[in-house]
Amino acid sequence: MKKNEMEEEENEENLNNKKWVDFIDLFLESEAENNEIEFKISNGTYNKKEKFERCNTLEEVLLNSVLFLLAGFDTTANTLSLIAHNLVINPQVQKRLFEELKKFVD
Repeated sequence: MKKNEMEEEENEENLNNKKWVDFIDLFLESEAENNEIEFKISNGTYNKKEKFERCNTLEEVLLNSVLFLLAGFDTTANTLSLIAHNLVINPQVQKRLFEELKKFVD
């Protein structure tokens, strides 16, 4: 059922010519040209009414990408550790999980 839903979403995406945007895409698009960041300053102080665009340097894009990657690994590792710990201290749950998984394998 999930596969059908994913295929439908993919077809809708192709029909609408929409691109899914994630954080990595946003970081890459926000990179400054030639790694230059310009701030608009008037009279030596920041004018709050004046808007400015701040772009990320290549280094900031890379560091944020690494941060997302490491945060994902850390979260996954912690979740798997917690699951393993709970299965060890609850053998009845471990047995029930084993029986349910066995149904899908057979």
